[in-house]
Amino acid sequence: IKNQFQKKVSLYEIFSSCIQLYFIFHAHNFGFRDLRVFPAEEKRTAKLYQEARKNLSRESSEEHEDCLSAEESSPKTVPVLCENINDLNEDILLMIFSYLEIKDRIRFERVCKKWKTLLSRVWHTQETLHFHNVFSVFRGSPLTTQILKSLLRRCGPGLKTLDLSTASHQLDFQVTEILGQFSPNLESINLSGIDLTNVSLQQMSQKCRNLKMVVLQRCLNIGEKGVWWLFNLCKDLEYVDLSRNMKITGQCFHIAGPHLRRVVLNACSQLSPAGVGKIAIKCPQLRALYLNDCSQITDQAVVTLCKNLPELQVLHLGGVFIQLSASGLCHIGRLQNLEELSLSHNAVVNDDVIDAVSHGCEKLRYLDISGCNEGVTDLSLESLSTSLQLRTLYISYCGK
Repeated sequence: IKNQFQKKVSLYEIFSSCIQLYFIFHAHNFGFRDLRVFPAEEKRTAKLYQEARKNLSRESSEEHEDCLSAEESSPKTVPVLCENINDLNEDILLMIFSYLEIKDRIRFERVCKKWKTLLSRVWHTQETLHFHNVFSVFRGSPLTTQILKSLLRRCGPGLKTLDLSTASHQLDFQVTEILGQFSPNLESINLSGIDLTNVSLQQMSQKCRNLKMVVLQRCLNIGEKGVWWLFNLCKDLEYVDLSRNMKITGQCFHIAGPHLRRVVLNACSQLSPAGVGKIAIKCPQLRALYLNDCSQITDQAVVTLCKNLPELQVLHLGGVFIQLSASGLCHIGRLQNLEELSLSHNAVVNDDVIDAVSHGCEKLRYLDISGCNEGVTDLSLESLSTSLQLRTLYISYCGK
């Protein structure tokens, strides 16, 4: 109505102005009478404006009454209007903040006190912490002990899993002190590549008694004493990885707990046959054993393993073994529950070994004999035809 009214008024004014101008320039009388044309009166315009306002107010009140009657007759629905992120409730904000990356959380803490409080609640619910693609030495932003300390302080004692393997370049033995101070309830930890010592490993074991999984790959300064403290203080330990350690002989497994299920000792060149015997005797519940490139293993050590670990399901004996022969590997056929076997690049593997494995390990599902090109021939494939549970077979680089 208002638009139409404005349109009429404008046309009326234009029309009257045109008539006035016409008679001023072209004619002064009409029927021998002087003709005078006056512009539109303001009073008339004001009246039209007032009538239009009354009509608009009347229609708006009627529409409001119609809306109220419709709301009373229908179930109440509250429209949600969110023009700002702070209009969201705390539960939704907590969910949004939980998806932020570590560095973004730190930045968002500086926005306001409300966000800082909410993010502190998010940190306290953090159970897993890793640093994949977060810190980089090459980009000039490495993870330091001070940064790690501030992050663990935010997480608090609720942290269960910590992985430092991808950000270990500038970390040292001080990490274990920080872990014992801020994360005493850790259950899984990966400290691969960090320059730890026996003393630092002892300090961590004294504070973090609930550890179940410990990965210490490439921790070259850890010896028998440090691992001994780990086994002595962490009785619930189920998984231990000491790969590429040149000081471990295996004597530390004399005190290993009964809960140990998985042991990884790949490339531990100083692992002795006596140490392998300790693993076989003291870890009767062992399910997985990785001994790739442990060059000092002998036939007697393999016999001891196969005799004392009947529940073994995973066995890796790939690589170079100086004192191992095919007759010793044939005892693997005594492991009736074995499901995964890797003998890749083991030069002593021949058809007799494969025949013993295929007939003795009826549950075998995975076999890797790639690179065993000295004694493996077509006879091995004929033997494996009886392994009905076999699903994965690697026979690359078997020239015979």
